Amino acid sequence: MIVRNLIHGDRVSSGLLLKTGFEQGLLTPDLVWVAVDNMQVVGIFIAFAAHGFFMPFRMVTLPTAPYGCVRRLAKKAFADALSRGYHFFLTALENVQPTDRQLLKLLELRGITGTKEGDMIWVGGNISDFLTYPKREALRRASGE
Repeated sequence: MIVRNLIHGDRVSSGLLLKTGFEQGLLTPDLVWVAVDNMQVVGIFIAFAAHGFFMPFRMVTLPTAPYGCVRRLAKKAFADALSRGYHFFLTALENVQPTDRQLLKLLELRGITGTKEGDMIWVGGNISDFLTYPKREALRRASGE
């Protein structure tokens, strides 16, 4: 599986796009990452940038996506954002979405927590903190020890 920016001509299944809410929207390829496995897009990560913040918006994967797809999409998107000059991120995650729950777990493993409002969890922080390997203390907290 490879993770890269969206390229003009990539075929993203309508089912995958419907789940993002961008089935008819204009996508900016620099802020869209896809996971490609066996020449098929199996995951998509859509973000936007505003006022110096990197803002992950939606991530969706197909049931056939390989293990680790969410982690690899997120790491590539955050690393690219940092290399493009963004240092901070802000996102709203839906606790009912499987990929959002996985991203929240990745953030928590790195000691980044959010504020819950209904089914939404607002999370923000330093992109560099996300890209560091989880600390032992954060792993213990996440596992409930």
